[in-house]
Amino acid sequence: MDKKLDKILAEISAGELIDKITILEIKKEKINDSEKLKDIDKELLSLSETFKKFISDPSKIASLIDRLKAINIKLWNIENAKRLAGGLCQLCNQKALFTNSKGAPFLEAHHIVLVNYDDINWSSSRFIYELLNSF
Repeated sequence: MDKKLDKILAEISAGELIDKITILEIKKEKINDSEKLKDIDKELLSLSETFKKFISDPSKIASLIDRLKAINIKLWNIENAKRLAGGLCQLCNQKALFTNSKGAPFLEAHHIVLVNYDDINWSSSRFIYELLNSF
């Protein structure tokens, strides 16, 4: 595909909006590529404007937003460690046993004891939905 798609507008819940904003904020902090940062800034500005327009009192959910961002930072760090590993486990130096659908090495953070961050992330988002009556 040679050209980018035009915008696609889709309805999302407040929790999904906030989750996306926190992920973009993290990307803005972690990514150094100036071209990628332009796209991140553009999307973050658009979503932040939507947030301001529809979330009348963000102070009610500020602690939940902070919690969601902290979880997303942990998820980013885990995924980034896997990206940087180059197909090898950093602890046991074993080559990845599987590849993903794109042929890249599939690694799990199998030496890291994890709380199930996806469940925590989902429950934080769901609570935001319910608090703002958008679920």
